[in-house]
Formats: sequence, C-alpha cells, structure tokens
Amino acid sequence: MAFAKLALGSLVAAAGALASSSSTDVVQTTVCNGQTFTYDSMVAWGFIHGRAVDNYGDTISFGSSVSLDRPSLKITHTTSGLLNYSATVYNLPDRGWNTMGTTNFEPRVYKYHIDFQPAPGGSFSPNIQWTLEDTIILTDPFGNPLTGFDCDTTLEFPGFPDIPAATFEGDGWGEMGGMASSVRVCLDPESINLVNGKGEDGFWITDEYGPYMYRFNSRGMMVQAIRPVDALIPIRNGTQQFSADAPRLNSGEDDDVIPANPTSGRNNNQGFEGGSLSPTGKYLYSLLQSATIQDGGSDKTTNRYTRLFRYDITNVNFPKLVGEWVVPLPMYNDPTKKPKNNPRTAAQSELYALSDTRFLVLSRDSSFGHGQDESASNYRQVDTFDISKATNIYNVEKYNKIGGAVAPDGKLDGAITPAIYCPFLNVNLNSQLNKFAGGLHNGGAQDWRLLNEKWEGIALFPADGAYGADGRFYVLITSDDDFITTQGHVNFGRRKYRDTSGFNLDNQALIFLITLPQDVNPFKYYPVGAAAK
Repeated sequence: MAFAKLALGSLVAAAGALASSSSTDVVQTTVCNGQTFTYDSMVAWGFIHGRAVDNYGDTISFGSSVSLDRPSLKITHTTSGLLNYSATVYNLPDRGWNTMGTTNFEPRVYKYHIDFQPAPGGSFSPNIQWTLEDTIILTDPFGNPLTGFDCDTTLEFPGFPDIPAATFEGDGWGEMGGMASSVRVCLDPESINLVNGKGEDGFWITDEYGPYMYRFNSRGMMVQAIRPVDALIPIRNGTQQFSADAPRLNSGEDDDVIPANPTSGRNNNQGFEGGSLSPTGKYLYSLLQSATIQDGGSDKTTNRYTRLFRYDITNVNFPKLVGEWVVPLPMYNDPTKKPKNNPRTAAQSELYALSDTRFLVLSRDSSFGHGQDESASNYRQVDTFDISKATNIYNVEKYNKIGGAVAPDGKLDGAITPAIYCPFLNVNLNSQLNKFAGGLHNGGAQDWRLLNEKWEGIALFPADGAYGADGRFYVLITSDDDFITTQGHVNFGRRKYRDTSGFNLDNQALIFLITLPQDVNPFKYYPVGAAAK
C-alpha cells in the first residue's frame, strides 16, 4: 500500500476531523468518580494467521500484551485518500504452546509494524495490517535463554533476588537425552511496557510464575528483577515454591505438585497479568489477575479482591514500593453454572495507566469464544478504575506478610476502602462487531469470525497523532490464541505439533475510538510521532 506524506499540522487537523465525525452517536458513556468516559465506535479489525511463524520458525501468538513505540507513530494518507496510522508496536506471547503441558519454549518479544485506517462505518477487509519486523529472544543476566516450563527451583544472580527457575533434561523437547540437566529462569510473561515509551530503551515485563517484574534491555537481556511483598509469594509446605501446578508436555503422574494450590500467595496462573508505566514514567504498576489464595483466590465466586502495586522507579536501579490498593474486580453470571456457583469474578488480563490514579483494565470471563464449548462471552470489557479515594496499604505489615489477607474468604477487611471500579467499553457488542469482516461476532457459529476467548493486550494511540489534546484515543486490544493450531512449529521450527482441540485460532486485534475525561491525558508527558522527537 502506498502512502502520501502530509505536513504535521494538516495531519493533526485531519485526525481531529475524523474523530469528531465518528462521535455523532456514541456507543456507551460511563461516569466514574465524577469523570466521563465515552466509547465512540469500533473502528478497525485485523489478524495474523494462527499458522504464522516468527523469525526463528516458531508459531506466533502475539496477544498477551502490546506496547506502542511512541516516536514511531505517523499519520499519512493512502493513495485512495484514507487516513492511515502507522507505528511500531512490541507484542508479547506468554509461556508458549501449553494446552497439553508446559514446554521449553524460549520466551520472546515480537516487534511489529502496523498500519490501520479507521473506519467507523465498518470494513469487510482487515483495516489493521501487521508486518513482523523482528523477534527478540529473552535471556537471563548471563545471556542464557529462559524457559516456559513450570518452575521447580530458583537461581541466583549478583544483585538480584532469588529468581524462579526450572530444571530439565536434554534439550527439554525429549531429545539429546545424553546432555546434562539444565536450569533456566522460568517465565510466564503477561505484560510489556517500553521504558520511556521507546523500544530502544528496553522494556518491563510482568510475570505470572513469581509473580515478579523484570526489566530487559533492548536486546532482551534481563537487567533487573523486582520481588513482590511476601503476601504474594506462593507458599507450599511452609516454604516458597513457584510452581503453578502446570505439568510439562508428556510428563508423568509424579509431575504433580503437592499441594496443588499454594496455602499463601498468588493463585496458580493468576500472577501479575497486568502491568503499566505511569504517563510520567515515574511509577511502575502491577496488578494480580485475581485475589491471592488467602483472599479467597481459590474460588471464582470469592476471588474478586485483587491487589494493585505502585513502585517508584525514579532511581531505576533502586525501585521502591510506595503504593498498594485493593481493586474489586467485576462479577458476572455464567449461564452454564448452577446458582450456587454464581456470580463469578471476571479476572483482569491487562492494565493501562491513564494517570497516577486512573486506569483502564481489560476484564473478562473464561471458557467462552472460538475454540471453546460455549461461544457467547458474558463479560469481556475494557473498564476503568480510580484509586484516588482508596486506602493505601503498602506499609501495613499484617496485609503484606506471608498469609496476610485483605479479604479473608473473599470478604473485604472493613478498614480498607477499595478502588472505584466502573464498567466501560463492552467488546462483545455485536452491533459494533458485525460492521467488520462481514460479521465479526460474539456467540453463534464456531467460525473464524467468532472472537477468541482470551483478550489480553491494550495499547493507546492519540487520534491527533501527537499529544492527545482533544481527548480522543484509539484503543488497540489483542487476543491470546494460546498457540492453538493444527499446523504448529516449536523448538526453532524443528518440531511440528497439532493441537488436540483440532481448532486453528488466529491472532485477532480490534481498535476502538474513545474519549477520555478532559483532565486525563496519558500522552501529556511523553507524546508520540514527530512531537516525541
């Protein structure tokens, strides 16, 4: 596709005109703590085939998180006159294909170039185009690759806390059995945030296994790790044990962890699913997917009270915990469950800081969508919450020690005021989805137009292509397809796999136009495009 360059002033004017024209009939309006958030329209869709491979020949799954390289954003016109936004984004897969057990997948980051042409009226053809530019393999501080295997030990590095790790024989794929056993850092990455909004400055990744927060340089080498408060560290049999009870591919019965659930700390596969840098870059935030075990985390009817953490990274080498708040996740009714098992928590899958106190959060149900037994999701939303009136408990020992509970058995401690949580952008609205691809849909037929189960990435783009001064932003969300395909490749393309589900899930992406409150602008300090240079 060819593009014609425009002057920056003309581009900003054109972008503003487009945003205004699309807001005549808004889809949804939410007032949260006195501030108005508007969902104007769905404007774009796109996908990467589930059989696509990266630079190393492995199957791609790009949707666990996505982050905009801010200086890269440009606005142009296509040869047919359409307004085009182009940018570099960094996408994150999680721990690899694991529907049949965890594997020795080497965690990595994808660098993509994207183009999208907003179409509030809909588009049959994909109007988000994805072009893979690079694949960055992540390594430990000594340059050794990481692994997606479930954790069973720890490693030590100078200047680092003990890091969760996994041991395995041979190459970890059932070959080279004569090789000595290996120990690698285990990582289940869930969110990525670019330092200073630039990929060249490195990135923060939050993890589910620890749950830890890790900083990597632009080449993918780990340079820093943050261990959370003791209340989040998984404890079994009186000691820390970082397993998520996630047996390995082709493992035997003796691979089970006893007990399966920790007695304190993050629940299995419910670690730091969400992470974000503040607009100023001063703070790093991390958010548990749902409540800790001691806060009712083992049951979906009691695990709504999760925790948000704020670290001051002004001195990046000495991050300091300065904030901790309770966030009440939304509840929904699952029609496939008995009344006693409802309502249930819509666990969160991504976090985006709009300011130091306001956030977007992607919360959703599970087991509904393409490739699942049930196709109709009941809760899949980009919501918002505000911590300005919530109780900061970061320095209260009884909440942060091993076993420390803020909501025993799911009942919030009366001394704690939680964040204000407000529903916002309903991704499942067929009235918006149906405008694209000849009928994208939630519920109904199990076809390629059906939305995937897991939506886990959020990135924002200012509609004016610079500072976002008019309050209009495009919200890009991405789906995690769990590497589910019948034409998969692993171990640097040397081994093929076929997911036993028989499904082929694409990596799906959607873009929405929203309007934020007048005093909320996440790009005020670090603008994008030409304004960032």
